[in-house]
Amino acid sequence: MTSFFLVLRQRTDSRPDAGEDKPGHKALLPHFCPLIIWQFGEKPLTLQAENQQLHSDMKPLVSIIMGSTSDLPVMEKAAQLLDDMQVPFEMNALSAHRTPAEVESFAREAEGRGLRVIIAAAGMAAALPGVIAAQTTLPVIGVPIKGMLDGLDALLSIVQMPPGIPVATVGVNAAQNAAVLACEMLAFTDEDLAARVREYKKGLAQKIVKANQALDEVTYKYKV
Repeated sequence: MTSFFLVLRQRTDSRPDAGEDKPGHKALLPHFCPLIIWQFGEKPLTLQAENQQLHSDMKPLVSIIMGSTSDLPVMEKAAQLLDDMQVPFEMNALSAHRTPAEVESFAREAEGRGLRVIIAAAGMAAALPGVIAAQTTLPVIGVPIKGMLDGLDALLSIVQMPPGIPVATVGVNAAQNAAVLACEMLAFTDEDLAARVREYKKGLAQKIVKANQALDEVTYKYKV
């Protein structure tokens, strides 16, 4: 069973209006510190042991950014996929509108910290992915979060970037696809990861094979 734990710093501020264009949502506003760090392994360790192991053995290659912790139920699919692929990552809550200075600092320092890919999720006005992409040369993958307009507002906001500032945008709430794309980017220089991605794709094909086998067993009077 995958274990995870919260990491909160003293500068963390909790207030009801901290979400990315989501009034009333409670969010954590750290100075780009991880909200959650996933740890590989089947057995949970103590918080102290996990923290020591992570700091000594792992540095994040992917950063998952969300405008509010209310986006976590969507973005945990990206976290789980990265975990399955054994890709170290971090998760942060930042708002392009409510914490612009922190977003700028994160984007400008990301490459120097060793990050390779950024996955940014936002809903409604959804400025976060584009603001980050404007201030880093790292690839940014945007995840539109479903909101009042079924995510269409966020989708159009993220995908319609000006020339020279691309954001690789996936479907609405498609956090898992964002993580797959991040793995494919990293796999260019990591053959072991490339092999895991290939096995993952083979597994998708097997799911369809099994689905067809199950359909063969469904009977109708006029089914031939």
